[in-house]
Amino acid sequence: MERVIREGYLYKESAIAKLKLSKRRWFVFYTIGDAAFLRYYEKKPKNPDDQPLAIIPLSGTINVFQFNHEDDIHTLLLLGTNVQIDLRASSKTEADNWASDFRRIFDRQRAESSECGGGYQDLTYQSEVAACEPPAKSCNSSAMSCCASTIVKNGSINHAITGLPPNLQPPEFCSSEPPIAVTGFRQISRIRQPLLDAKPTPRLIISPSSSSASCRQQQNLSKPECNGNRASKDDTAMGPVFGAMLLLQQQILNPGGVLIHGAAADFRSSVAFADVDNRVWVAGWKTKCTRLHGLFHIGDQVMMLNDFPITTAHEVYKALESIELSGFTTISACGLRIRRLPLAKALGVRRSTSGQSVGLRMEDGKNRVASVVPDGLAARTGLTLLADPFRLYSSNMRQSMHRFMNTYGGQQPWCITEINGYSLNMFNKHGEAAVLLNAYGMEMTLVLQPADFICLLKKQLKTFRNYATYIPR
Repeated sequence: MERVIREGYLYKESAIAKLKLSKRRWFVFYTIGDAAFLRYYEKKPKNPDDQPLAIIPLSGTINVFQFNHEDDIHTLLLLGTNVQIDLRASSKTEADNWASDFRRIFDRQRAESSECGGGYQDLTYQSEVAACEPPAKSCNSSAMSCCASTIVKNGSINHAITGLPPNLQPPEFCSSEPPIAVTGFRQISRIRQPLLDAKPTPRLIISPSSSSASCRQQQNLSKPECNGNRASKDDTAMGPVFGAMLLLQQQILNPGGVLIHGAAADFRSSVAFADVDNRVWVAGWKTKCTRLHGLFHIGDQVMMLNDFPITTAHEVYKALESIELSGFTTISACGLRIRRLPLAKALGVRRSTSGQSVGLRMEDGKNRVASVVPDGLAARTGLTLLADPFRLYSSNMRQSMHRFMNTYGGQQPWCITEINGYSLNMFNKHGEAAVLLNAYGMEMTLVLQPADFICLLKKQLKTFRNYATYIPR
């Protein structure tokens, strides 16, 4: 029996906030038995038979965050293992009422779950109603249908899973939220901030052909801490490959971003910070500096340095130089606050037979995806056939992307930047991605980003002296 908890108009934040107008939708928060759902319409339905734009199941552990900004913007963020929804209310009272109802139902679900054994009782995705809007902006219908057979109970996962769905659209960066601390393999002697007591997860993980208990014990994953709390036990139950990808997705969806501790000299001399569209991005790093291993991903956005906002790459290098000079003979440590891969889709696929195609056709010798096979493994996890274009402010960059816009009609092809945690060479033309996609292993993780964005990063990286040394190898 359906029981409506609350309904009313809310603004649904777009995938790329501040670049698109928020859409006002009629939301209905309701429960059926012990399960909670959220559906929304283009406008208030007049008839009970009116079909919603989307139905989002709210299962698992979901946290409710509320932000009240000075410019009378009241934001609600529902963040969970399988869902991330960014909503905006027109008044503080309305936001408080919605947040109160969300927390009341979610707290009741957590209490019932703990009484039944303390684990996730059911994380089964439900199919969405055919929507007028792209389903990726709320919950991807393909991703949910592919995981319909995945039920996580008491820390174990059904091995019939066909893949790990792509991450949802990340929330806007919020400096007041706690970041996830990330450190390299070699720690710096003088860092005042608390560091992880465990070794970080290796970037390159070769998938085992079988998920035996002995293999899992030999390849235990370390989990990053966030505000003193470790990641859930369900990560390791997925195995090392999917577990590492789940940790990456948690970093992508964390509103507070990621805090990277390191030496200012290493960041200044061995990391390529590039200006793309009035924002600072990580375009590469020198792999000979082993202290940087596992810290960065191509496409990370730099937000703050030692709690000071950053707007240009020149500011980053000047600040790092000042920190380095202030250290004299000691190692000068600093903290970089970044948004982890805000434009990327991180996902995992599981082959049913050895050598099975992942469903991606690559352009000749390049890392760019020519086409996504509609019924392939990647598409079944929820990967869209094309990517949303990188939104540009400046007109000169928009002209440089004119060829992409004409070829693909506004949307962009995907470009693979990582396979199983291994960063690919953006300039490679010898089929590196195709070779790794056909490599041994039943499980494989991928990180894909819009091709126009990668093209801009390559263009900026070429302006560095000896830019080839910044290409991860």
